[in-house]
Amino acid sequence: MLDKLKSIFVVTDETTKKEETIDPKSEKASEKVASEHTSQVEVPSRGNVQGVVSQPILDKLLGVINQSNQSGFDYIEFKNSLKALEKMGLDEKTMYRSAFATAQTIGVSVPNLVSSIDFYKKILNKENSEFSNALNVQVNAKVADKEKEIEGYKSMIAEKEKQLALLTQEIEKHKQSIQSLSSKIETDRLQIDKTKSDFVVTFDFIMQQLDGDAKKIKEFLE
Repeated sequence: MLDKLKSIFVVTDETTKKEETIDPKSEKASEKVASEHTSQVEVPSRGNVQGVVSQPILDKLLGVINQSNQSGFDYIEFKNSLKALEKMGLDEKTMYRSAFATAQTIGVSVPNLVSSIDFYKKILNKENSEFSNALNVQVNAKVADKEKEIEGYKSMIAEKEKQLALLTQEIEKHKQSIQSLSSKIETDRLQIDKTKSDFVVTFDFIMQQLDGDAKKIKEFLE
């Protein structure tokens, strides 16, 4: 029954988007091979990502309808009658009227068909709600938590940037201190060398005086 249901909810060639050619060596090609095949039918999307009619999702939703199929002749059987009439080349209005004429013979009315459509819409809306809940769980697990982690890293980066700025200031101060001390060392070294030189010259001067006087005493007074 599910295969029969799938056959009446088909994507026509006119609305099917050609699949793009993919390099088998690329990463996208690997993902494409690993993923389930989807019919590339573009549908309006609320976000920036362009949605397509996915065959696996379509199969799942049709499976839900199949499991909820009401007994007797309802929308599903009516849809199947329309599918059968397509082969006769009839226009759409004639197909609908012909299928309904057959349904009327077993007591089916327009309100019956519309009511059964509302029934299946309710079933699908419930599935949509469950899907949304599951999707929110995925968002929290794969997106929201990681976004919080990113914010945490941003805070740490901001804090470390502040610390780095302070360290940079301290380093600059230390460099200035080194420069100042180096300059002072050079000045002090020159002063020390000058004092040393002056001491040596003065010492030698006195020693020469003493040696000269000692020589003269011996020479003149002995």
